Amino acid sequence: MNFENITDDVTDDCPNFYDLDYKPQRHEKHTTMEQFDSPKKIFDYLNSHVYGHTDYKKALALFLWKHKNGHPTGALLVAGASGSGKTEAIRVLSKIYHNIHISDGASTVPNGYKGDNTFSNQLASLDFDDAECPPVLAIDEFDKLLSKATKPNGWGGSSLLSEMLKFIEGGTYNAGTTDKPRHVDTSKLAVILLGSFSPFTEPEGKLTRGIGFNADIDSRSSSDSPLSKELIIEQLPPELQGRIGQILILEPLSEEDYYRILKDDRYSPAAKLSQEYGLSLSISDEKYHEIAHEAYVSRTGVRSMNNTIASYLDEQLFSHPDLKEMSIM
Repeated sequence: MNFENITDDVTDDCPNFYDLDYKPQRHEKHTTMEQFDSPKKIFDYLNSHVYGHTDYKKALALFLWKHKNGHPTGALLVAGASGSGKTEAIRVLSKIYHNIHISDGASTVPNGYKGDNTFSNQLASLDFDDAECPPVLAIDEFDKLLSKATKPNGWGGSSLLSEMLKFIEGGTYNAGTTDKPRHVDTSKLAVILLGSFSPFTEPEGKLTRGIGFNADIDSRSSSDSPLSKELIIEQLPPELQGRIGQILILEPLSEEDYYRILKDDRYSPAAKLSQEYGLSLSISDEKYHEIAHEAYVSRTGVRSMNNTIASYLDEQLFSHPDLKEMSIM
C-alpha cells in the first residue's frame, strides 16, 4: 500500500494522523480529574449512568484508576453477550476521560491493506504525551478480530495478531508509516478487549464450534452454552494469555432488566431522548414491556430500545418539528 496517497488526500477538515505534529483534539465537555481521585469515585460515576454489572463497573474503575496512576495490570478482557452493556460502560467513561479510543475489531485490517481502520490509525487517535490521562484503547468485537486474524486460509489478516501483541506488551510502536514513522511508547497504553465469545452447542450439550479463532461467531444462537474463563483461555494463543491481566464475564440482561432500564431515568433511552429534544415523553407500561421484550429477544439490548423509541419520535417530528409533548401507547 502506498501511504503517500493517504497524506495527499487529507483535507483541512480531516486530521492527518501521519503528521509528526498531530495531536488528537481534546473535547471541552470532559470534566475535571477530581472524578478520578479514587476507584470509588469512578465507580459512582459509572453506577449513575450504567445499569447493573456491579463487578464489571468496580473492575473497570480499578483498572482505569491504576492506569492513570502508573500501575499497569495487563490487558482487561471482557466477554458478554451482545446487548449486555460491556461497550456502553466504556462509552460512558469516554465522556469524562478524554483519552479513550473505541475501535471496531471486526473491521480492523493489517497495516498496508486497503482501509483506514488499522492499529496504527487507532493508536494515532490517542495522545501518548498526556500524563494526566494516559491513553486507553478499547477493541470492540475482539473475538471477531481474532477469528479473522488466525484463519489459516483467510485473506491475509494473520499479521493482525503480531501487530496487536507488539503494543499490548509495551515498548515502541510505529503508529505512522515506514516513510513517515511516528513512534509511540505503548508502555503508557492500557488495552481493553471486548467481545461476545459466543460458543455453540448441540442439543445434547456437546460443543460443536469453538469460540474465537476459527469459529464463525453468531451470538443469536438459541443454544448458547455458558461462558467460562477456562473456555476463553483455551482459545487464546499462549503469547496473548500472558498479557491479559483479568478476564470478566458478564451475565446477559433479562427481559425484566431491560424493563427496569426503561423505567429508570438514569439509564432510560426515553429519558435521554426527552432531554435531548426538550419535550415531555410519556410511554404506557404496556409499551414499555413490549419494547423490553423485543430488546431481550433480539439480543440488541439498549440500542434496540433507543432505536425503537427514536423511530416513534421521528414519525412525529417529521410533521411537528416543534413538538413539546408526545405519548407512546
